[in-house]
Amino acid sequence: MEFDDWIASEKSTRVWLADSMTALAQFAYVSPIPRVMHYNKATGMRYPCVKEKYGKCEGCDRNVDQISEYTYGIYISDRDKDIRHFPTSFTTNQHLQEHFREIFAENINPCSILFEVQRGQIKTLTGRMVNGYSFKALLDSEPFVGEADRPSPFDDGKKWVVDRLIAESLRDIDGQPYNLIDLFLEMKSRFPHMEDKKLKSYAIRLCAEGVLDLRRAKE
Repeated sequence: MEFDDWIASEKSTRVWLADSMTALAQFAYVSPIPRVMHYNKATGMRYPCVKEKYGKCEGCDRNVDQISEYTYGIYISDRDKDIRHFPTSFTTNQHLQEHFREIFAENINPCSILFEVQRGQIKTLTGRMVNGYSFKALLDSEPFVGEADRPSPFDDGKKWVVDRLIAESLRDIDGQPYNLIDLFLEMKSRFPHMEDKKLKSYAIRLCAEGVLDLRRAKE
């Protein structure tokens, strides 16, 4: 099967597909970056809501529609190790996270395989059909980027909000499914002398949508 090339922004690292296009992708992380966006239906433009950050937002003042956006880091070629940013809707994100849980259940890391990504109609939780992305895991595929060449989850330019020793010790389970209780118990088993209150706060910080996300160990 021949696959389409991802459409890439000329101004950023954002990529997307047009209707009926199908492309290959490898996920760099299984946890997305969630953002509230303003969406102008007339122009098709979207931009971040900054009310939480600055206390005031022009889009909110003008009552521009809000949408939830979940951005994933992906690799789009075996010739390029740079991470591209793939924004998805609430419904697409729900479908993708369900795929990830199924793959984890097979003892496979979703970041170690390729996915077919297709743009088209998908079903919401209420049964309504909307535009979005569907995914097919290629379980026997070779990844575009091997584990040794993938970037560290820690941004060197930001301040630690989780004890660095603890965060570094959890790298072997980064991206794996964990609820708050199981993650707390895992950290307690590795650091039995650490105060429970502190470990609980770290579990809350690091657990995102049922997955351990070490990117959250820093601001």
